[in-house]
Amino acid sequence: MVKHAPIAVFQPIIFRSGMHNVANNPFTTLANQPDEQIGLLRAALSIAADTYPGLDADKYMVQIKQWAQDISQQLPGDADIKTRLNGLNRFLFEKLGFSGNTTDYYDPRNSYMNEVLDRRQGIPITLSVIYIELGKRLGLDMSGVSFPGHFLVKLSCAEGEVILDPFNGGISLSEQDLTDRLESLLDIEIDNLRLFLQPASNKDILIRMLSNLKAIYHHRGDAEKTLELINKILLLNPQRSDEYRERGLLLSSLECFHSALGDLRRYHDSSPGSDAGETVRDLIIRLQHEHHYLH
Repeated sequence: MVKHAPIAVFQPIIFRSGMHNVANNPFTTLANQPDEQIGLLRAALSIAADTYPGLDADKYMVQIKQWAQDISQQLPGDADIKTRLNGLNRFLFEKLGFSGNTTDYYDPRNSYMNEVLDRRQGIPITLSVIYIELGKRLGLDMSGVSFPGHFLVKLSCAEGEVILDPFNGGISLSEQDLTDRLESLLDIEIDNLRLFLQPASNKDILIRMLSNLKAIYHHRGDAEKTLELINKILLLNPQRSDEYRERGLLLSSLECFHSALGDLRRYHDSSPGSDAGETVRDLIIRLQHEHHYLH
């Protein structure tokens, strides 16, 4: 008698771990907090918790506190805003050697805060989070700016607003610098620069960090990590309809048809007239037809 190899049974473990365990994840508690109560650095560290089991967030929080104290001790007691800012830049970029990772920009470690703090390399948004955290501890009124293509930091003072680029050593950008960047990126003439310089909320910053990671892992074909990151984005903002489309398409490719249909229907209901909405509608019809047992 010929022995046959055992039949491989596809079990969507990726989906179960990505979807049903989010309620037990500390990130869920964080996501449900009011925006102003979210500690940005600790939240950024929590993004890495699934990838780095046992990550000690308190260790990094203590490190930031110590760095802020070290900077303060090097400043005169009556240091003005410019002096404090220069002290921050010297300490962070010259003494500690933090820099933008221009040689391997899409290395996911550039988006995990523990790695950025350990390796002292990152991308604009992760370096900006560290910059803001230290700046606020020095009494600087800083906020993040979700500038297209390159996250920035805004410093508010009596004289106006200063736009800073931590990815490039904390340099100050002029109105012309910013306009040139936008017009080069968007290929349009910019009439109102201020529209692009609004402060980002804590949740907006976290979503942008998660979206960067999602794009990296999606490009690498890592479905498990992509699902994990989409789930976190939707915890922070359940109204982001495109995330339901992306998750639905991914789940459909993994043959998780029940859940895929739920996500695709939700996306279609929110975007019925769009080209993507029509494409999703056709997929919904096909899935319902081919997998009628789902009803």
